[in-house]
Amino acid sequence: MKKFSIFVINLFLISIFVKCQANINEKLTHECLKHYLKQRGENEEILDYVDSYFGSITDCESAVKSKLASIYANLRNRLQSDRVNRPFVECVLKDVEEDDDIGYEILVLKETAVEMISNWRFWKYFSKSSRLDELRDDAESIIKKTLLKCKGYRKFGDYFSLIQDLGALPNVTRSGEQEYCIRTVLKEKGCINSLYDFRDNPKNVRTSTLNCTIVYNEVVEDLYNSMYKSNEASNCILDIYKKENYADYVLTAELLSKISLSKSDKSKEKQNFINKMVDISYETKNC
Repeated sequence: MKKFSIFVINLFLISIFVKCQANINEKLTHECLKHYLKQRGENEEILDYVDSYFGSITDCESAVKSKLASIYANLRNRLQSDRVNRPFVECVLKDVEEDDDIGYEILVLKETAVEMISNWRFWKYFSKSSRLDELRDDAESIIKKTLLKCKGYRKFGDYFSLIQDLGALPNVTRSGEQEYCIRTVLKEKGCINSLYDFRDNPKNVRTSTLNCTIVYNEVVEDLYNSMYKSNEASNCILDIYKKENYADYVLTAELLSKISLSKSDKSKEKQNFINKMVDISYETKNC
């Protein structure tokens, strides 16, 4: 009977220990998230009320990595469930996991931290649901833009390569005056590297009476009209293209096709073109 009583007492003590340990671990994880974010120069105002972290840095890093692994696994499953996005899953995950400048990791960790706060005193001053919505919207915007970027590697990369192969925009023939004025205006705008070696007037046209601003604007207008007539772009999209100077980047790509560049310079220009096209295309998402 005595042994049985001791056994029961031990079970009771163990259950208390396990429960307390669970509470400690839960609090530790919250404190750890605050520590992890602050170590990376990130401040979440709501977390100012959370106690400082005094646990093992190694354990904290491990806990965060485990949480991130779970978040990325869920993201992978979500993207793979969409047939359209499936081919770009690896590209998206590579970008959001490896590129710190994107900021996805910080947003999802902040979201995790805010979700964990349940004490009413925090929400006397803050709106938990509003903050979560804000963080989730920001994180989702990153995924959408990264998806567009990954799709753009193919779409805009192929378009840049096509222009380079043709030596011009598809189905376009330039006059000598247009060639000269495109080069002149792009140089003035700083769209083309001044160190690149190319002729300003390849067809030796008379330039003394040329108004290159007018000629260039006509070239740009022709480009936009062609896109509209071919149903490549709606009025809404064209308004954004004009605002973001889309034509400048396309005409720069055309000019680059006529310049002898090193493989490294060509690759850099192609990536710059893709990045800019992705940024502009993202602005058209509501059209």
